[in-house]
Amino acid sequence: MEDKEYWLWSVKAAFGVNHHLPEGAKRQIHIVRVARRLIDDQNLPAGCKYLVDALEKFRHVYKDSRKYTRVTFDQRKCSPEEEEHMRVEVGDWAGD
Repeated sequence: MEDKEYWLWSVKAAFGVNHHLPEGAKRQIHIVRVARRLIDDQNLPAGCKYLVDALEKFRHVYKDSRKYTRVTFDQRKCSPEEEEHMRVEVGDWAGD
């Protein structure tokens, strides 16, 4: 399965579809990658592009441009008994 398709299905399953945001609504997204091995911090945003695109497609963010959406990223190592995963938090944002 392609990464893009994977994230479309994952967002659909976790958040649902057709979230009705008012036009121009500002949102913030915080994504935390939890994995056995950390990756370079500059590569983290690129690795989450399809996830952010899927949130936009299903209207959990109005548009993924800087004007409407603030996206932050973090990562941490998982413990030996913990499975690798992504944590995604989406909320309102007052804007700059």
